[in-house]
Amino acid sequence: MANDIGSCIPLEPTSYSAMTVGDMWGSFQCDNFFSIDSPPRPIHNASTWMMMRGVYLGIVGPERSSIHQPISHQSGFGVPFEVVQNFKGRGVFAALDPDKPVDEEGMPEKG
Repeated sequence: MANDIGSCIPLEPTSYSAMTVGDMWGSFQCDNFFSIDSPPRPIHNASTWMMMRGVYLGIVGPERSSIHQPISHQSGFGVPFEVVQNFKGRGVFAALDPDKPVDEEGMPEKG
């Protein structure tokens, strides 16, 4: 079975506020979308994340936004990080030991 975003559309309209996570998983056919045979999910760059934050802010408005910062390319992570795609999916990992001191730019302190 082809796995594309179209396979993750709910089977029937319903009240999402009354659904459990399991109900939503089944309704959106997420087993198909997140199967081992699915293509890797994209790893978005900083520009894409900035655009998505802008769309979110445009929808909910600044007074209801949970992003209490100006939209920018600045990362919200306090340490250097890397995004990895492997057999488990994708994830964000610290690129350095988080217990070691870093300077104000997040780089390892020399010493």
